[in-house]
Amino acid sequence: MTATVKARMVGGATGITIPREMRDRYKIENGDSLTLIATENGILVTPFDQQFETTMTAARSVMRQYRNALRNLASK
Repeated sequence: MTATVKARMVGGATGITIPREMRDRYKIENGDSLTLIATENGILVTPFDQQFETTMTAARSVMRQYRNALRNLASK
């Protein structure tokens, strides 16, 4: 899916409007943070947050390591 959008002035910044179909598909809501990544082909706009993913990877590791203790705590 591709879309062509126009950049517009928003206060002192420049903004773009994300079409409804893309917002719905990627579950983007007002107030969500998006990550901009400069690539050799242009700018990639993504709801993916590398810092959050890194944190969740660490959390999954801890949950795996302490699976039994966490299951025991959850049952109380």
